[in-house]
Amino acid sequence: MSTQKLFINFLLLIFLNLSQSVFAETIYVQDIKAKGGVKSGTLETIKELVSSGVVSEGHELMTEAGTAEFILQPKLLKLGDSYILKIDKIQNGKIKFSSKMKASSLSDMDTVAVRVVRSVMEETLPRDSAQVNDVTEDEVHQGTRRYQATRQWRFSFGPAWSNGLNVDGGGTNWGFGYVWGLDPDFDLKLNWSIYTPRSDEDDNARFTNVTLGMNYFLTRAKHSPFASIEIGYGSAAASEDSNNFFGISDDDASGWTIGLGLGYKFFRTSTVNVGIFGSYQYMFDKTEKSNQTPRLGSVSLVVYY
Repeated sequence: MSTQKLFINFLLLIFLNLSQSVFAETIYVQDIKAKGGVKSGTLETIKELVSSGVVSEGHELMTEAGTAEFILQPKLLKLGDSYILKIDKIQNGKIKFSSKMKASSLSDMDTVAVRVVRSVMEETLPRDSAQVNDVTEDEVHQGTRRYQATRQWRFSFGPAWSNGLNVDGGGTNWGFGYVWGLDPDFDLKLNWSIYTPRSDEDDNARFTNVTLGMNYFLTRAKHSPFASIEIGYGSAAASEDSNNFFGISDDDASGWTIGLGLGYKFFRTSTVNVGIFGSYQYMFDKTEKSNQTPRLGSVSLVVYY
């Protein structure tokens, strides 16, 4: 090995040692406070797991409270065969941060102890402190358990305004479809919609669309806003004076469409919901005669049942 490589390795070793000494915090672990009839041997075992977690996370474990920068106060609650471990992070007599986590059994406590120690030291939620090698048994089951999807019919109507259809005024957009609630955050939806102008004018313009889309809810609350994206296939026709028997416009177009929308869904915890949905639809085609791109904006009242 060359002298240059030896010198670089030496500098890296010094840097790593300095990094550990600079960023390592001194910790003292107090005796565990417990409720639920926990045996003394179990308490000693869990305290040792917490102490081991402090060391494994790169901190320095102290034997006296007066020499430590932080004090960790573990608390244990026994519920049947499961345990809840809570740790308070104390500095200068004040609790700076607390974190807790459930272990389905005592055999899972080694993972839980490390997770809670990491959580309080980093001051993050336990779910945000998970690493690929320390997922608990409960989290494994939660990750593999199938969510029971909800299923609802969807009916909507509301005012709409078109572009590229030679329509001066607005009209009405009608929709009918089906919604699958995949989980608390996402909906999958299939929808058919048709736009009709006002009956007093432009009555042969149209915009019909069949879409498949997703809704993403911004919160899991009872009433929640959501964002939507849709991809579909539609047909449209611009208003014109038609000479055919049915009065149907020949200035038409058909092609793929994309839609973006924002909405608000109410009473999500019920089997029947209502909502408000605003969307903008764009067709990737132009009308045959006027060479315009059909577009449609609408605001709809939606009923889910």
